Amino acid sequence: MVDRRPGVVGLLLLAAACRGAAPGADQARSDSALTARTWGLAYLQQQQLPRAEAEFHKVVALAPEQALGYADLGLVYLREGRTREAEAELQRATALDSADSDVGLMLAEVYRLTGREADARGAIDRVLRRDSTDVRALYALARLAARSADPPERQRRESLLRRVVTRAPANIVARLELVDLLLARGSAGAAAGELEALQRQLPQLPREAAGFFQRALVLARTGRASEAATQATRFHRAMEVTAAYQVGLERLGGSSGSSTTPGAFAGYPVLTFNSNMAVISTMTDGSTCTSRLRGGLCCSGTRTGERFATSRRPPA
Repeated sequence: MVDRRPGVVGLLLLAAACRGAAPGADQARSDSALTARTWGLAYLQQQQLPRAEAEFHKVVALAPEQALGYADLGLVYLREGRTREAEAELQRATALDSADSDVGLMLAEVYRLTGREADARGAIDRVLRRDSTDVRALYALARLAARSADPPERQRRESLLRRVVTRAPANIVARLELVDLLLARGSAGAAAGELEALQRQLPQLPREAAGFFQRALVLARTGRASEAATQATRFHRAMEVTAAYQVGLERLGGSSGSSTTPGAFAGYPVLTFNSNMAVISTMTDGSTCTSRLRGGLCCSGTRTGERFATSRRPPA
């Protein structure tokens, strides 16, 4: 497997701080930048976007040579629907770290939202050239294929979703989309196979979704694709509000909101607060870290993720 290191998290700034390599004023500057980003991410998680923007501007001022702050600002602007500003910040981040897949995928989202599908596809293809197994990039291509006016491009969606399911078999979002697509094409038998795989994966379905699932499965097994499609769509909608679906969506870099408010991107921490009012941050893949900085901050610049803690009070 390709060792995919999230450039937005695994930064020289954080790595140097973790090593304690920068003495005196430089160390204080690194600590301040890390603290600002921690609170920017906390505000971002709570959708307090103006406050997040202010903190990320501090990161840029403290570490202008790092892609970190620019990428974070790009994400804030993307969530606010300010695509022009988002693109500008993400281009700055790309100029500093052209190999960062998270930034590449956010740029692709900007291009998609502004109607530049060819540019979006190009940005995603560059991510896949670095790692052909990146499920976020494969899923982003599948989303583009679904919206394409080109019939051959739309036909690619099934193969792309199958690749996502192969690489991430526990992700129910991709599997449900594949079921919907198969039934729409009349492939009832193949759809039944995917529903059976989902049944093994989720033996206890939410009560409001279980009936739709059972009817869809029975109808698909008997070859009644059109009727099964109606029930499968209802099942899909019922599952969208579940934690399993939302986690799956986050891991694909998708959105739980509207098309103009993108969701979390893999590689960006999701922050919560513990009972001692400390900020805790874990990656969207659930990983943690062990490195600690002085001043109550800890981080990891590796692929496994990061965790921060600080005595500063959380956002109101």
